[in-house]
Amino acid sequence: MSAGGQPLVVQEPNALSAVAAARWTVFDARGIPLYRAAARELEATKLESADSRRLLAFEAGDAFLQTLSSQAVVDAARRRVDFAQQAVKDSGSRQAAGLVSVNDVTRAQLEAATAERELTRATSTAETARIQLAWLLDAAPGELDALERPAALLETAASASPELSAQALAKAQDSRLDVAAAVARAAQAGALSDEPNARLFPTLSLVAQYRLTNEPGLSGRVGGGSFGVDLAWALFDGGDRYGERRQRLAEAQSASLQARLRQRKVAFDVQAALVSLKSAQASLAQAKVASDVAQKNATETEELYRQGLASTLQVADASLRRFEAEVELARGQYGLALSLLDLRAAIGVDPLGREVTP
Repeated sequence: MSAGGQPLVVQEPNALSAVAAARWTVFDARGIPLYRAAARELEATKLESADSRRLLAFEAGDAFLQTLSSQAVVDAARRRVDFAQQAVKDSGSRQAAGLVSVNDVTRAQLEAATAERELTRATSTAETARIQLAWLLDAAPGELDALERPAALLETAASASPELSAQALAKAQDSRLDVAAAVARAAQAGALSDEPNARLFPTLSLVAQYRLTNEPGLSGRVGGGSFGVDLAWALFDGGDRYGERRQRLAEAQSASLQARLRQRKVAFDVQAALVSLKSAQASLAQAKVASDVAQKNATETEELYRQGLASTLQVADASLRRFEAEVELARGQYGLALSLLDLRAAIGVDPLGREVTP
């Protein structure tokens, strides 16, 4: 076909065509509440992550103190075994000299066997505690053979005041990362509840299109494009947006109540930790007195036995009382340190009493 003496191709034998289209959203009202919700979610996630690390440090600290407490029980059990074995030797010598009956030897042997059984149990408990601590620290149990006694922490726990002012309690509420995270989650839920209403506004977009073909047609051009503005407005969606709005408002209210509950629980946690600390301090003081008396009683009974004024049964009873008092003293010391860690956890600081930032 020709036009004006020029050949004109109406259709090529092999027609090819390619179209490229692009759309850019310039304004979408839903993006405003969604951006606010995303920002609050990021903030809450950072706070929760920091608080998880803080609580993990307390878990490791608790396991560390439990391991030391278990090891102290092992040490007390070993002293009991040594004392019992010495009593067996003494009773054997006295029985050979005709100063005591064979029953005294039997009773001493029974006490030695009992002491060895308690040592086995205490050793097993201590090893289990060491394995738990190694798991928390991602270390081999053999690397934790030489654990140092936290003298500074024990001294701080013994001298800590079990009183808390209103200003300190308010500071505790501000320091708790889990409370701040709950507040951020509530703000996130509130922002999400605004998103359905934002759908009432139109969406503004820029639209561009370009077409390429091997059939120029009457225009003689093989390519051409267009650019325009698109305004989309969903006037009616069957009430879906309003249903989602009510649902998200309920979720926002629930998140807000959860945040308030956490804020109120701070005071409860702190007060309970203070009561525990005060009780642990009193128990430790009593355990020290009992340990001193039990030690004195064991020494005096042993001397009386050597003079023939006490029986093997009395020696065994004194040894048992001393062992029990030493165990209670060790547990009281480390239990007091655990109470101090619980108080610091309730206040919102780390196990060393330092402020935590996300």
